[in-house]
Amino acid sequence: MILILIPHYNNLEGLKLSLKSIHHRKAISVLVIDDGSRPEQKPQLADLQKIANPNVSVFVEYLDENKGITEALNHGLQLFIDDPKYNYIARLDCGDTCVRNRFHIQEEFLKNNESVSMIGSWVRFKNKKNEDLFTFKPPTEHKKIKKKMSIRCNFIHPSIMMERKVVEEIGMYPDQYEAAEDYAYFFKVSRNFETANINKCLTEVTIDPNGISSTQRNVQNKSKIKIIQDNKEFNIYYLYGMLLSYGLLIAPDSLVLKVKRLVMK
Repeated sequence: MILILIPHYNNLEGLKLSLKSIHHRKAISVLVIDDGSRPEQKPQLADLQKIANPNVSVFVEYLDENKGITEALNHGLQLFIDDPKYNYIARLDCGDTCVRNRFHIQEEFLKNNESVSMIGSWVRFKNKKNEDLFTFKPPTEHKKIKKKMSIRCNFIHPSIMMERKVVEEIGMYPDQYEAAEDYAYFFKVSRNFETANINKCLTEVTIDPNGISSTQRNVQNKSKIKIIQDNKEFNIYYLYGMLLSYGLLIAPDSLVLKVKRLVMK
C-alpha cells in the first residue's frame, strides 16, 4: 500500500488542488503534515476527504508551531515507518499535481524492477498562470543518475516514490542543509540503492515566487555546494557541479529561468 506525504503550510487552495489530482485503482493514503499554519489556513480533515477521489483516504497531522519543511517531512517519515501496512512512500507538494495514473505507473515499475528502490519521473514546470515553462528530463538509468548527482539533483522531490527499506536504512532527512534537504537525501539514496526515472511527465510542478526555491535560492545553492563537497569524488562531474553551483550563486533569478527554458524546453 502507498502513503503519499504532503507537507502543508498556509497553502490550503494548493493542497486541495494537489489532492484532487490524486487517483488510484485501489486503496491509497494521503498524509498531510500541517506545519503550524494560521487558523484560517489549517486543513480540516472532513473538508479534504469530501474532495478526495474514490479509494483515497486522507489523514492530517498538526504540528503545534511552524518548524520548517524538514521537521514536517521527518514527522511524516516516522509515521510511515511506524505503520507496517505501507510498502511505499511517495511525495507531492501543495499546488503540484500529477497525472491520473502516476502512482499506478510508479508502483508497477518498482514491482517489475526489483533492483530499483526509488523511482522518479520527468516533470513539467509551470508558472502561477498555468503556462508551460520547461520540462525537466533527468537521466532514467541509475548509472547515469549516480554519476550526475554532483552536477544537480536528478530527482524532483514531489515526483518520487520509495520502498519502505529505503527509509528504514537511510532514515530521516538531514537538517544541516537548509532548503536542500531533499538533494542531500537523494544523494545518499543513490549511493546505497538503485534508482531510476520514468521517461514520462507524471508530475506538474508550479514555480511559486514565494516558494523555498525562489525566496531562499542563495541559501539553497550554498547548501548544494556543501552537499557536493560532502559527497565529493574527484572527477569531471564533481568539478562541473562545483562550477555550476558557484555560478548559480551570482546569476540573477531571471537569467536562471531563461536558461532553463532554453535548455529544457
